[in-house]
Amino acid sequence: LQAKLFSLGKQVYVLDGDVVRQGLNQDLGFSEEDRMENIRRVAECAKLFADAGFIVIVALISPFEKSRRMAREIIQCDFYQIYIKASIEVCQKRDVKGFYKEALEGKILNYTGIGSQYESPISSDLIINSENETVDHATELIYSLLLNKGIL
Repeated sequence: LQAKLFSLGKQVYVLDGDVVRQGLNQDLGFSEEDRMENIRRVAECAKLFADAGFIVIVALISPFEKSRRMAREIIQCDFYQIYIKASIEVCQKRDVKGFYKEALEGKILNYTGIGSQYESPISSDLIINSENETVDHATELIYSLLLNKGIL
């Protein structure tokens, strides 16, 4: 999606959860309080980028409905929640960074799906079942959403 939007001359920034946790949020763990603070900080950053005219793609695991509501309240304008759906088994198979393995070994506590629940979103603007969709088709679905909402 980022590459497609760049090709159209759009200013785009991706706030990736893993990258943000390596820098800005390296002091946070995976407790419910730390997860809320992680999402709050990322939402505040996204708002700053959006205020500067960027399309901001926030790629986070956001396991609690209350944290998603909080992010929406912080960002306010043009916030679209896209639920990229996958079973815990598929998430574990796709785990190139080894986080699920570490969680199963007890090295990471309260990891989503292992020691901490995931609340499926109540109301998303788009749901993509990543077990059935290709990346290209998922990109087109999100692009269409942005077109329909007048963002592009």
